[in-house]
Amino acid sequence: MRPGFDPRSPGRNGGGRRSSSSGRLPELRTVKKFVVISLSVLALVALVSVSVWLLRGQKNAPNSRNSSADTASGFIGDLGSDGANDSAPPPEKKLVKIATEMVEATRPTDLPDIVRLAGRKPEALLAKLQEMAKDDGEVSNVSYIGPVQNLTQPLEAVLVSFRNKRNRIALFCPDKQGQWLIDFDSYSRSTSTPWNELLSGGNAEATVRVYVSMDSYYNGRFSEESEWSCNGLASPDQPTLMFGYTPKNSPVDRAIRESLRFKLNSGLAESSRMLRMTLGIKHQEGDDKRQFEIVRVIADDWATPARALDERY
Repeated sequence: MRPGFDPRSPGRNGGGRRSSSSGRLPELRTVKKFVVISLSVLALVALVSVSVWLLRGQKNAPNSRNSSADTASGFIGDLGSDGANDSAPPPEKKLVKIATEMVEATRPTDLPDIVRLAGRKPEALLAKLQEMAKDDGEVSNVSYIGPVQNLTQPLEAVLVSFRNKRNRIALFCPDKQGQWLIDFDSYSRSTSTPWNELLSGGNAEATVRVYVSMDSYYNGRFSEESEWSCNGLASPDQPTLMFGYTPKNSPVDRAIRESLRFKLNSGLAESSRMLRMTLGIKHQEGDDKRQFEIVRVIADDWATPARALDERY
């Protein structure tokens, strides 16, 4: 564990504690261990689990074919696939080829036909790719993972691995015309507010792409276990492990609990009990800087759907 961080230690508001039932729940240390080992472990486990998912069939998972866009939310910017088209995804080799073309893009004109622009100019996305390449380094492999079962939209996943052991997930989803495009925000793990600002301790809110795991740490205004559900949050892009709280039995709480249950039932969660999620979070000045209220559950993966997941509950 990183020196200076102990999830059980009291925060600024004092008196932090673990629930008496914490022995039954995976603690946030599991999240840290997972991130430190490597994101590629998750990808490998996912690859093995795909066969299980396929046997069970995707027909049991809710879909968003008739969903309407959420235009009222302050957290959802450009909306993702509206699921209006049920076109089959391209062959595996084609998906790998498209992901490779995105990573190797050198001109803005290389991107519009393979990446969801989300209202942005290709020049901006190319600049972001070049910025990420400085940290990611040289690509070592691009490989197909498989379909990603989730509760919001059809997804196909390709893993981009780098020689420095980093990796990224390229998630494909269909647009209204049935063309499968890479969700660029999921690949870049975009946040609407930089992590250093979110973790500064002041008032802040943002849309974030994180790993989520059930946890049981209660402190400050989130002290009452009867009122709040606790979740461990982790990002591959910064080292601080966080806690996200949802009011018990609220739509956001039910959305997270159902998503975690869905993953556990899929068999993927047996090793990590973690889930990629896109969340709207809010920090209130005076709270421990690691503590956030989860105010939106946008998706149970990192690609943005047309309709936020919490609207189903």
